Amino acid sequence: MKDYDKIFMKREQKTQDKTTMMISILVDSSGSVGNEQHKIQLDTTYLMSKALEQTKNKSEVIEFSGDGRGEYSRQTDEDKFKVIKKFNQKTEQGDFKRHFHCGNELNPALKYALKSLNKEMIIKNKFVIVITDGNLEADGNTEEEMQSQVLEFKKNNIPVYCILVNPDDDNPYKFFDKVISVNEFSELMQQLKKLIIDIQKKVMIKNI
Repeated sequence: MKDYDKIFMKREQKTQDKTTMMISILVDSSGSVGNEQHKIQLDTTYLMSKALEQTKNKSEVIEFSGDGRGEYSRQTDEDKFKVIKKFNQKTEQGDFKRHFHCGNELNPALKYALKSLNKEMIIKNKFVIVITDGNLEADGNTEEEMQSQVLEFKKNNIPVYCILVNPDDDNPYKFFDKVISVNEFSELMQQLKKLIIDIQKKVMIKNI
């Protein structure tokens, strides 16, 4: 049995039932995230995506960045993120490599994630996880704009969680449904695994 088979509780499913989940994972590709740290993000999300796939759940992975020019940017919103893996792709088909190394604009990726999640009408248990080292308001994302975008998820009953690596303070982003702070990217695997298992348990309990 492969390692990813052991990560989550497996269960038999004949249809997409109430316990099936869709999780959109957004990873930070700003200049402050070094190549080694970014590789940890990609390796971790690959493993989590594979584990979710093996347990009949769905995931997408989105890399977010930007050109670092904020309001002076000539990029379109579509240029500021890259879908590494789509919900309907096998994990092995994903493009798990670095595509950006500059800005830090989260909102375009959030907008795409909401649209992508809302395309699926059968599965009701939907979640977003943002992985970042912070400074999300540095490149054109004001806190008010991010809060407004997260509110759109709440209107659709989609929780948005954040794993914050090496934060400057305890919780600078109180508009997320939950913020988990870790000291190093090396702790990411353990915390993301724990968060997804907790989400899965809550979904299963809710639908007993």
